[in-house]
Amino acid sequence: MTYDLFIELTAKLARWCNKNLNDTQREIYWEAIKKIPDKAFEDIIDTLIGEIPPSGKLPKPDDISLQWFYWRQAHPDSVTPEYKQTWCNECDGDGIFSVWYQDYIVPKNQIPPGKDPDKFISWYRMFVPCSKCQNWKRQFPTKGPCRPKRFYTRLDILSMGWRLTDPCFDNKNKLQTPLKKDLNQLVDIAVNDMDAELLRIEKEVLNGK
Repeated sequence: MTYDLFIELTAKLARWCNKNLNDTQREIYWEAIKKIPDKAFEDIIDTLIGEIPPSGKLPKPDDISLQWFYWRQAHPDSVTPEYKQTWCNECDGDGIFSVWYQDYIVPKNQIPPGKDPDKFISWYRMFVPCSKCQNWKRQFPTKGPCRPKRFYTRLDILSMGWRLTDPCFDNKNKLQTPLKKDLNQLVDIAVNDMDAELLRIEKEVLNGK
């Protein structure tokens, strides 16, 4: 991006959060996000301002880098890849997996006494890189603090209790609540998914793929 636009939009974001960036902080932000194109950075700042309440917490450079990742996911035709895409049987060449996992919507120690902790659990979505190819480099930073530290296969994901399909559409695609309280049900789903994945791999081996 151009430096003038960087100064203008970071100042806009800082004003929204009722914060001031000094020269040292501004230089840290610039070094971390300067490769983001102008149009993408404009969209990212608008998105952050739409999500952050007035006088809210000022996003860190890593937060902006994460929004840059999401922007690339939403605008794949607007980014020229630095790395050539290759076919991968594990991730279908995407380089990433879209996974769903469960976590508390508030820190567990902040749940009010007497309240059912299961009512504070929800599904979250994230993207993780494939361990079988290098296509993840088209999606994630290859250097710096945002570079992935761990890579996954489908079985890795399922063995952690995560999902490769949207849990909101379980049971014949009927929309369900994102809350899952039955841990036994989660185990059954994970086992079934792993069985299906093992069957897929076996078929590929038999077919010589």
